[in-house]
Amino acid sequence: MRKDIFCMLLIIVLSSLFIFSCNSGSDSKKKIELSADMLKSINTLMETGDLSINYRNYEVKINPILWNSIDIEQKENLALSFAIYCANKKNDSALISVIYDKRTGEKLARYNEHIGLKVY
Repeated sequence: MRKDIFCMLLIIVLSSLFIFSCNSGSDSKKKIELSADMLKSINTLMETGDLSINYRNYEVKINPILWNSIDIEQKENLALSFAIYCANKKNDSALISVIYDKRTGEKLARYNEHIGLKVY
């Protein structure tokens, strides 16, 4: 695996505890934003071809080498980050992401804010 891609994934995973900030409204659901560094990391992974996101369908395709190199807690944080990315792009409050192997199309995991992460 290329060192730069691994470093980018590491940035995403390690910063996951610090990347979210909430903007609360009085009656509306809280909107969660990704940090600028997180957005940059996601965009870099998309530019290198290791990640693609179809936010309209909450679908994420990731390089399986990257996905398999992280533990379950990191996978959940990453899936949540993808869900936030999709929700913000759609201007929606639903936090959902469905993650697929970019090479085979096999479903790897699904994240839902009410259930959490389910890995297949």
